[in-house]
Amino acid sequence: MLKFFKSYEPYFNLVYLVLAIGLCLPLISGGNGSDSFTLIPWGNIPSYVLVIVCSLLIWVGALLSNSLCGSREFHSISSGMPGIVFVLYSATICIGSHKPWAILASVILLFALSFQTIIFRQNDVRKECFNAAVCLGLASVLYFPVALLLITQMAGLARSRTFIWREYTSSILGFILPLVWLLSIQWLFDVDLIQLFIIAQFNSSSNLLTTAIAPWSVLLAWSLISLIKSFTRSTNISRNTKTISLSFFATLAASLIVGQLIGAQTPLEILAIPIAMAMPFLVLDSTSGARAWFVVAVMATGVAMAFFLTSAL
Repeated sequence: MLKFFKSYEPYFNLVYLVLAIGLCLPLISGGNGSDSFTLIPWGNIPSYVLVIVCSLLIWVGALLSNSLCGSREFHSISSGMPGIVFVLYSATICIGSHKPWAILASVILLFALSFQTIIFRQNDVRKECFNAAVCLGLASVLYFPVALLLITQMAGLARSRTFIWREYTSSILGFILPLVWLLSIQWLFDVDLIQLFIIAQFNSSSNLLTTAIAPWSVLLAWSLISLIKSFTRSTNISRNTKTISLSFFATLAASLIVGQLIGAQTPLEILAIPIAMAMPFLVLDSTSGARAWFVVAVMATGVAMAFFLTSAL
């Protein structure tokens, strides 16, 4: 099993898609026994459409996770493990939560992180700051507590670079651009989109008990410890990349707490980002085959719990 995790082949990209479709197939039965789901603000969605949309979004997220974690600045071993973990976690949470918008937010946040991790390596990062902030603005439309990540981006600029006001201005303009788009569409078509998206974030539609993520939480905590330990053998570039990623993960956690405090939904799907990107440090840096099998057993337990809890509801 350890040898499998330490390998990456091009056909893995197809495996991610097939695995995502297979895990999302239970959604085909529809919401509450019907053949469709009612999702605010999109209205009635046929169950087969939900399966297709969720599978494709999870697939893209898996590819992005692999791309980010497979870079030499993050981990020295090219592995297909991040993509597999992203698919397993996202799909099994999705079958209970029925929130494709949360998976979409995860994918957009992965794009934002990919831009943020190269900011400190460029001479002129106005474009990267703008692109990352646009992604954060889009994700905030779907789940507004993640707006906290803009503060993290600003803090990253202050920590790693001398003050250049254009970079901060680019970040702010990029963040508000999606909101301007939304307001423009709302004005042109006379549809209160902002109210609909806010209702969507407070509408309780999840059937999945949070106990289903308990096994994943154990792996996440253990993986983050392994990630922090890896700093001692990292280059300066690698340490910067990991520091940015850890700050990103911490702010994601803070956004979930803020969402809970204000009564919004808890999109557990976005935890796929730290889980998928930190897990390789738990397995790939070890020579123990037993550890790899233990991780597989815990992940299998998480998947089984999700299926059991959702089928029982």
